[in-house]
Amino acid sequence: MRTLKDYITVGQLPLLAEKEYKDICSSLGFTIENVDSSIDEEQYTRLQNDPKIASALLEQKAFKLNHDYGVSYNQLLAEAQETLDKAEANGLVDEARPMRDVVSKLTGERNVHGERELDIVSGRDNTLLDGILNESQMDKVSKLNFNIEQNDEALKEAYANKDDLNKTLEASRTFFKKQRTKRRLKKVEKTISKLRNKQGKLMGEQSRIVNAAIEKYKKIKETQMREYSKIIASNKEYVESVDKINTSLKDIDNDINLTNKELNDSSLDKFQRKDLEKDAKKLEKEKESLLAEKNRIDKMRKLQTRLKNLRNKTRVLGNGVQMPTMTPALMP
Repeated sequence: MRTLKDYITVGQLPLLAEKEYKDICSSLGFTIENVDSSIDEEQYTRLQNDPKIASALLEQKAFKLNHDYGVSYNQLLAEAQETLDKAEANGLVDEARPMRDVVSKLTGERNVHGERELDIVSGRDNTLLDGILNESQMDKVSKLNFNIEQNDEALKEAYANKDDLNKTLEASRTFFKKQRTKRRLKKVEKTISKLRNKQGKLMGEQSRIVNAAIEKYKKIKETQMREYSKIIASNKEYVESVDKINTSLKDIDNDINLTNKELNDSSLDKFQRKDLEKDAKKLEKEKESLLAEKNRIDKMRKLQTRLKNLRNKTRVLGNGVQMPTMTPALMP
């Protein structure tokens, strides 16, 4: 036989507090000492059909979903914030504006998933279905929950009858008493089988509705994150290029100022002065080269912006509805 912990490890049963498992098992007609206790197939089947177990598995799925999206939004947010900081530091107003909007939206999304995660952990609410199921689906799930709970009560009653009959069978001394008890036991087992089949269908229908809604929700989220990633990418390369050039220009200007100060030193001999003058010319050429590169990428950026605007106008004329087009990454 496998232990309760074995089923939990492979995800067939949820991770719950040991006391919760003791209470659930007790309500199902058997006892455990701890999660290392062995359970037979009958006991495992009873656990599988228990609404509390099904609900806990759903909550864990909700936790993982919100945790994973929280991590993804955090990663995008860090990238967007870095790009925004560099855009603002370099006075890139046109790039800072969309990045500021992305940072605001990503912060909101991250906070929503973080709050849902906390709600699930604290047991305040199972928020998996928030914003995922529509009103009709919520109504169906609620009705299924009611039917599952009603069926569960009948199952627990049947389990208690079966356990009592098994005890009676063990205590029976006469052949006729044993045969009568076996017939009653067979009838109860038939009832249990019907109730389990009904429970399986009810839980299966509930899972189908919820899983379909989750998959649709995930597709929406993935599309949303791709759009955020495109906006970040469309600004990041240009912003980083400008930031790198401006940093280099600042360093060169500092070197030029230092070199000029040294050239003002009257104690320099002609060889020292000649070397410094060479350094000064070299620095000026480097500066000119960087300014030319900055001018080139600025022109490329303006061209990309014009092409994007033209594509948007073309879509408006062709479809009557403007579809947003992302700016392509800066070409070398």
